Amino acid sequence: MTVETTHTPPFEMKAAMGQVFNLPGGKGYLLRVLGWGTFILLIAFLLLGIPIAKAYISMFQNIIELDAASAGGEPDPAEVWAVIGPFFASFGLFMLIYIVQVGVYISVETALYRNIIRGEDRGMFPLRFGYDEWRVLGTKIVVSMILYAIFMGVYFAMAILLGIIFGLGSAISSSGVVAVIGGLIFFIAFLGLLAGMAYVAIRFIPAAAISVRDESFSPFSAWNMMKPYALPTLGAVVIVGLVGYFALAIFTLLAFGILIHSSGVVDFLMVIDWESETMPDLSPLWDTVSSAGFMIPAVLLMAVSTFLTLLYMGAIWSIWGYIAKLTHWRNW
Repeated sequence: MTVETTHTPPFEMKAAMGQVFNLPGGKGYLLRVLGWGTFILLIAFLLLGIPIAKAYISMFQNIIELDAASAGGEPDPAEVWAVIGPFFASFGLFMLIYIVQVGVYISVETALYRNIIRGEDRGMFPLRFGYDEWRVLGTKIVVSMILYAIFMGVYFAMAILLGIIFGLGSAISSSGVVAVIGGLIFFIAFLGLLAGMAYVAIRFIPAAAISVRDESFSPFSAWNMMKPYALPTLGAVVIVGLVGYFALAIFTLLAFGILIHSSGVVDFLMVIDWESETMPDLSPLWDTVSSAGFMIPAVLLMAVSTFLTLLYMGAIWSIWGYIAKLTHWRNW
């Protein structure tokens, strides 16, 4: 028998923000989930990304050759299409990368939910794509559509408000005063829109984790549950999001910046005479970026960056898992 109570469990900010490092499965489970996710994404990036990179490089080289051959005149459209055709052909590979990335993200997210909520650990390879994952994916799609519809509705309301302000400004003599006051009103309304959208989003988004907890597809399930927890949850997400974003951005810029600078690529590009009528020799550049001395560190950095990105996303997903577990006490 389930005992109903009116007591609301307290939201612990520290526990929510640190949930990703305090999984029931321990740090070993976290490493397995993120490690396998990183491995799958890295293989996809290499298998599908290398042909894309070659298409870009080939297009860049062909553009230079075409420009030199045309000597400032208008090139033949057929030749132009032959140059950029491989680039457009690579769009299918972009789509495949996107599909794989979404699949891995959903699988990693759901694996964290299952461990946080149920304490489930499926062994050495914890990633799956079954009913739970489809529910998470479907819930996220529906919630995204709801939030987008709300945003567009408010966006058009703001556009109408702005139109009214400008209309009043042009209709009366003191248009400057109206413009200043109207601009201030619009700015305050815009800030209110951002705050309102953030509040509404935080009331909906945990539904993906709740779908794993309840084993049911219910995109609206989080709305009532989140009422007492919306503001502290928003605070936790903002803190984790900002800290993680800047840490990841700084690491990526420094690591890849050092790699590119130390490889001599920047120095090579700086000394090329792009204004010359003769086609520059780019073969040293291609030799550098395709060498083992560049590719091995680049792949390692890509792996570390992918792992850290999954950790960053996992920290935010774990907050939703924490909420789903916290609200399990009551049939809302």
